[in-house]
Amino acid sequence: MTVTPANPRAAAQAIDALRRGWSVVLATKAGPLALLPIETADAARLAAFDPAGTAPVLLSAGRAATLKLANQRAAAAPDCPALVERAPWLDFDAATALADPQFDLKTPLKGPYRAIDIDDPNGARWALKLATLAGMLPAFFVLRGGTAEIGIAPEDIEAHEDASRLVIAARAHLPVNGAERAEIVAFRTPEMAGEHVALLIGNPNGAPPLVRLHSECLTGDVLGSLKCDCGP
Repeated sequence: MTVTPANPRAAAQAIDALRRGWSVVLATKAGPLALLPIETADAARLAAFDPAGTAPVLLSAGRAATLKLANQRAAAAPDCPALVERAPWLDFDAATALADPQFDLKTPLKGPYRAIDIDDPNGARWALKLATLAGMLPAFFVLRGGTAEIGIAPEDIEAHEDASRLVIAARAHLPVNGAERAEIVAFRTPEMAGEHVALLIGNPNGAPPLVRLHSECLTGDVLGSLKCDCGP
């Protein structure tokens, strides 16, 4: 049997497609699962993706808990994604309000909606993982057996996130307040569009270091921007 090697570039292409509002197909044990990202798509793309208007909405376990979907048997499993049946009222705008917490105060009354069984919970988790890597809401319209130009497998996502593939892209001395001998190091994988950055203070000696994690902002923490809520 021929084993197809994992392709981290496919994961990068899928991430880029999701950010542009394009659909992708994830290979799962239950068969191909087409994904249309709710955050970046629109009503026209939904109509092209799902002409019949039957594609359910895949949500994260956390969002399902907020919406009280765990009261329904199909969404009762702890930490399991939830699948919401496509009701007639669940058009693109309604799905956006369903998926995005920022609209909860604007549209407090939602539904009625019904959770339905997920045929492959692990595949659903990989789909939501892909959304997280894209920096997007973990919410999709999904179609079992659907098609798209870009296909991906869970192994591709694993390879994309393999920390052993990170290499140093650049490093330089960067004096900062309280640590004039600090060093800044940028590292990435071949598929990453950006870099991870570490600010090294002191002399690493192989022991576990004290680490502060920051998701995005360098302007306040490092550059001391007065416009940034993160610092100086």
